[in-house]
Amino acid sequence: MLATTQSAYLASLFVQGETESFRYTAQVEGANNLYVTVGDFFDTPEQLAKYRQANRRRIRELAERGMTDIPVQITFNHPLPQAEARTLAAEVGLTVKDFVMVGRSEVSKQRGTHFTLGALDKAVRFHRDINPPDSPAGTDNLVLVGVMVINGTVADSAGLERLEADNRIYLVDTTEVQVRELLQKQHRAWLDGKTVVVAVPSPYWSLDW
Repeated sequence: MLATTQSAYLASLFVQGETESFRYTAQVEGANNLYVTVGDFFDTPEQLAKYRQANRRRIRELAERGMTDIPVQITFNHPLPQAEARTLAAEVGLTVKDFVMVGRSEVSKQRGTHFTLGALDKAVRFHRDINPPDSPAGTDNLVLVGVMVINGTVADSAGLERLEADNRIYLVDTTEVQVRELLQKQHRAWLDGKTVVVAVPSPYWSLDW
């Protein structure tokens, strides 16, 4: 099932749609950019389970089609050491666009994250300053423990299937593939001359780390 509407929002045109497992909004910003945001599908455990099942089905379909250069988001069950994540990416033919590392505060023990743009071979400091030196709360550090989310492109469906079979991974998300295909079918006129950017949320915050 797919439903779409077209509206005006803060002077920017947008379209929105819904499938059986996710919602999306595509909004034009400026002359050359189309930003697509996949809606939050983590409201209930049942919704999340349905979303994960849809991704598993899509992976099988993409493998049958022999698709290449597949955009993917990986969410791990638990934080993975950066070196281990880098080895995994090399083994499956994954080109990394960005990644999220997670950790905890040294003082409060609250959870925190650090986003890095670029490949996994980029050096990341594992102690990140949280408060400035003159903060009334005193100094504190976020101590990173590993990689939790990776965004990138898998070279082929064989690599995608290897990711799906890896028991360290909670979700191999290929929703971006379907979103781009929906845009081609339903909103082709919006794509002319546009750079399309698709943002898909990850459920990593609800996992136990």
